[in-house]
Amino acid sequence: MKGKEKTKEQIFAELNSLKKNFAKQSKEYNRLKKREQKYHLLFKEARDGKVIIDAKTGFIIDCNPEFERQTGRKLKQLKQLKIWEIRSSKDVETAKEIFLKAKKKKIINPVEHKFQQPDGRIIPIEFTSKQVVINNKICLQSITRDITERKRIEETLKISEAKYRTIFESNSTALVILEDDTTISLANKMFEKLSGFSKQEIENKKTWTEFVVEEDLERMIEQHRLRRKNHTKAFKNYEFRFKDRHGKIKNIYLTIDIIPGTNKNVASFLDITDKKQKEEKINHLNLVLKAIRNVNQLITTEKNIDKLLYKTCKSLTETRGYSCVWIALFNEDGIIEKYAESGYGTKFNPAAKSMMEGNLLPCAKLSLQKEGVHVFDNPENICIDCPLWKVKQEGAVMTQTIKYEKKLYGIITVSAPVNFILDEEEKGLLNEVTGDIAFALHDFENESKKKESQNALLNSEKKYRSLFEEASNMIHMLDIKGRFIDINKSELKKLGYKKKELSGEKFHKIIHPDYLEKSKAAFKKVISGKRIQMENVFVTKSGELINVVKCHTEIGKW
Repeated sequence: MKGKEKTKEQIFAELNSLKKNFAKQSKEYNRLKKREQKYHLLFKEARDGKVIIDAKTGFIIDCNPEFERQTGRKLKQLKQLKIWEIRSSKDVETAKEIFLKAKKKKIINPVEHKFQQPDGRIIPIEFTSKQVVINNKICLQSITRDITERKRIEETLKISEAKYRTIFESNSTALVILEDDTTISLANKMFEKLSGFSKQEIENKKTWTEFVVEEDLERMIEQHRLRRKNHTKAFKNYEFRFKDRHGKIKNIYLTIDIIPGTNKNVASFLDITDKKQKEEKINHLNLVLKAIRNVNQLITTEKNIDKLLYKTCKSLTETRGYSCVWIALFNEDGIIEKYAESGYGTKFNPAAKSMMEGNLLPCAKLSLQKEGVHVFDNPENICIDCPLWKVKQEGAVMTQTIKYEKKLYGIITVSAPVNFILDEEEKGLLNEVTGDIAFALHDFENESKKKESQNALLNSEKKYRSLFEEASNMIHMLDIKGRFIDINKSELKKLGYKKKELSGEKFHKIIHPDYLEKSKAAFKKVISGKRIQMENVFVTKSGELINVVKCHTEIGKW
């Protein structure tokens, strides 16, 4: 062999070093992959349009669904167009100038522009742009915001107060004229629709205070008084909760002001209930995303399964993303052996005990029948006998099996308001966090198997080391150059040497000269893979001769 031979210890050290480097690289790869998936989700689900443009050619490279909506085109169509080709014909040159400016300045502050959709519809937008490098290619990343609604509101606010009466009846917003004593003297059709009352029932018969929920009434009356003292100090726009004929509560954006030269007010009521619900939904999703980030951090740091399950449940409820959460893990027989919860407290114990006895909850049974996220928006239909339903009779339930590849680990169940649970994004987020938990459990399992394997190897090594050392026969091991690697106690005792005196020495040292050539020939046969037996004579350290029957066996290579 060429070069200096490495010892067994050196080779083991190098292998351990390679193993650690591999584990570190694998962990970094997984971290980057998760990060990429999260940024991809943020890109696709953003409320603003996002587009990547080739800075050299102006062709569109990629965009999110909101940008497709704004332009009225799918990504496949957009990739065939340059960014200025989605503008109206009169704006093309201006768009080209902005593109060139973005290339030079590397960043463009918010600018208003317009998109023209294939059907001719014009969409006003506000956009910012900056240079980015993607895969060593200079691109422009633009964020576009549909300002159609903002433009409409701005235009409405610009209309002078003198024109209110002209547009009053035809306005698409609920409008009223309010008297000094809070009486509604005039109401349009949209206010009839909003309130549930007819004009005949409203005008000069009802006051605006009758339509305000009790908690908001005091501050609105204070604004009413302030407007009469000094209308410039009173709020012209604010939100309040409106109560209609049937007691239904609606979120209203109020625009109100004094009609010049009078003590009357003109007020518009914009129903923003849907908007509020969407904001609540977005806020909820953000809370869930925050919880998922916390869970991801737990997965990388927590090495105890019980603590991981508990902290995961706690994280999903602490952010107020979910009201209740429970996770249960199966053993090899399909029986629940571990569980964690948050939001139920000690009242979860009866359900846990029942499940650990093999009695799964109804939602868990249904979840096992089919993969994916299962939504129960009317829990009372299946949960009437569930001990947990008696604790938390609110909201809806989502449940999903925790699987990695084909291995079933357990079940996760969460509770939240019905309007959130039914959302597809909500299902996607639960699916994501379930996947993260499954991956962590798979990782735990692999680590456990590795430790078991390592312990088995260690025990085996100890066993055979003991047999080697305590054998009454003389046993030694040589490397392929005939040098001593190890010698057992029996041989050292009979030869009169200490182990350090023979380690690294060639076997010639203990062979009688008359048997040396024969021993060398035998050694070569062993190296070639043969097993031989021969008589030999060893020479002890003191010079005494020992007749032996020597059996050569190749047991391994280092």
